[in-house]
Amino acid sequence: MDIVLVVDDNRVMADSLCQLLSVLEVDARPAYGSRQALLALQEVVPKAIFLDINMPGMGGFDVLAYVKREPRLAE
Repeated sequence: MDIVLVVDDNRVMADSLCQLLSVLEVDARPAYGSRQALLALQEVVPKAIFLDINMPGMGGFDVLAYVKREPRLAE
């Protein structure tokens, strides 16, 4: 099954979106911030990423730049 990664530093928002996606029978996994997202991306290659842009420290655009640089994630 394809995995969708939900990245947000707001746990309530990430969990809510994951619950909504699960109703649609999507395997959604939360990552609570950029650091957790980078760790998750080392383990899985998600089919899609819901990515919060405005997060403290490393923002969503930084995570996106990492995804684009990483050959196994670039597509």
